[in-house]
Amino acid sequence: MKKSSGNKFDGEERRRDRRRPIIESFSFFITFPGKGHTKLPIQDISEVGVAYSAEVILGFKAGEIVECDLFLNQSLSIPLSGKVVRVIGSKQDLEIQEIALTKFLVLLDSLSEIAHVES
Repeated sequence: MKKSSGNKFDGEERRRDRRRPIIESFSFFITFPGKGHTKLPIQDISEVGVAYSAEVILGFKAGEIVECDLFLNQSLSIPLSGKVVRVIGSKQDLEIQEIALTKFLVLLDSLSEIAHVES
């Protein structure tokens, strides 16, 4: 199988879990309480984790276990812990295996099926 550009093989997603691009009308972000509560935008989310952009230096290394808060808006958050699986420049991926993330994604999928987003 030849690798095509980006994260796809022959037009198929390589990841084992479907990622959901974050709709801009939501204000999802992630914070790391031990790192000063800087709000980092989430790029995408799946059953096993989140990808976020960190313009600030957090000092995380691949394999490190971290505590974080996934904010659904400015005041509602889900506390999670996860393992840093990738740090490439400002893009970082965090693997999270918690039931709270799975339940949130069920809600997000349900909303995307019935919601109407005006542009």
